[in-house]
Amino acid sequence: MSRLGERFWQYKTAFADGDALGTFLDNHDQDRFFQYVPGGDLQLAKSALTYLLLSQGIPIGTLLPLHTSLSLFWFFFALTGTNDQSRNRKPLWWIGFDTSAPLYKFIAFVNKIRGTYRVWRYPQKEGWSGDDLYVFTRGPVLVALTNRRAPNPQTLPGTSHNFRPGERVCNLFFPSADCETVGADGTLRIVLLNGEQKIFVPKRTLRTVGLDERVSDG
Repeated sequence: MSRLGERFWQYKTAFADGDALGTFLDNHDQDRFFQYVPGGDLQLAKSALTYLLLSQGIPIGTLLPLHTSLSLFWFFFALTGTNDQSRNRKPLWWIGFDTSAPLYKFIAFVNKIRGTYRVWRYPQKEGWSGDDLYVFTRGPVLVALTNRRAPNPQTLPGTSHNFRPGERVCNLFFPSADCETVGADGTLRIVLLNGEQKIFVPKRTLRTVGLDERVSDG
């Protein structure tokens, strides 16, 4: 996960405006993401998509109407393929357009968070960078990602986020069940289970933005 941090700082050094960069996870000229993921692990895919949608840059394909986002269709339905064109450019209509597909619903929900909190208005701030945990913020939104399945508890220092001491913050995937209170010293405890990803926001904002109930398969 620390390589995400390295790339983030490379962008800050090399480009005057990292928010103007186009970002994507795979395309038809390269091996597909799921070609590298053991057993088609959807949790790893969800973490990658969460980073794509909420980090700096313009996520290619994800802001278009979902039915026209050809690159992301491969993610919606967890397709594989290599840059052998006979395998990597399969007709999408062969698989149908199932809007109940887990990744389709996941992308739609995270994209809703992106638009609701207008994360592009805030600079990306790195909160934690380690081998199996990466945390960053965009204004009132804190994103925590891991690449391991085992429980991954971590206490973040107050300098790693934008929340106030004593503030109640909730994970948008389970906003009524997964909340934490920021310590008096600003510390925030985060526990990621089974490779999950979490998106924390102040609890006081949930009802205001209409995200006070779980609306994703997470």
